[in-house]
Amino acid sequence: MSTQFRNPNANTFLFSDEYLAGLRSEDEKTLKHFDRHFRRLVRLKLFNRFREKPQDELVREIMAAVKARIAQGEPRNANDLPSLVLRVCAVLEKAKAPKRVDKSHEQVRGRKTTCE
Repeated sequence: MSTQFRNPNANTFLFSDEYLAGLRSEDEKTLKHFDRHFRRLVRLKLFNRFREKPQDELVREIMAAVKARIAQGEPRNANDLPSLVLRVCAVLEKAKAPKRVDKSHEQVRGRKTTCE
């Protein structure tokens, strides 16, 4: 099954409707390619925010969420597959990111500070 082809002018894959159908029908070869291709990209994207701890669990969660959305019919256009992966990654990355504490009301040199 020739499900994707390399663009000769770029270092990217062009995804086809046939490739998307292979994902939805759980074609083993297509799933393997999808996992290998996008898992690496997701890990790179998460690296900056989560350097100090392994991202394996979050990467698995993102890949499972993407596959679930594909099974539900997203994306409609095969060319939108990379953006779907990045959107799911961004949502879960934000949900799992360490929360920042607003320190504007903490004491500084014995005085309370305000935002005013």
